[in-house]
Amino acid sequence: MLELIGATALLVLFLVLQKTVRQPLMPLGIWRVPRPGSVNLAMTLLGAAWIGGLTTLLVMRTDRTVTTAGAEQVGAHSAPGEKAGV
Repeated sequence: MLELIGATALLVLFLVLQKTVRQPLMPLGIWRVPRPGSVNLAMTLLGAAWIGGLTTLLVMRTDRTVTTAGAEQVGAHSAPGEKAGV
């Protein structure tokens, strides 16, 4: 519950700062667009596809490697720049 309160406080702080600065990171006027529904739907589907694909790849990778290696070795195999056959 404490995390939710902290996240809400940070969001409110961000919105207040974006409204008061001269050159905001995210202009709040973009939320006044009348029909952003199709863009939101497209981004939601794209995000779901990425999360599903990455989760599937990691599970398959871990499943294959755990049978012959320990947890540390699985992590090493999943690290960026891994070497084949390590």
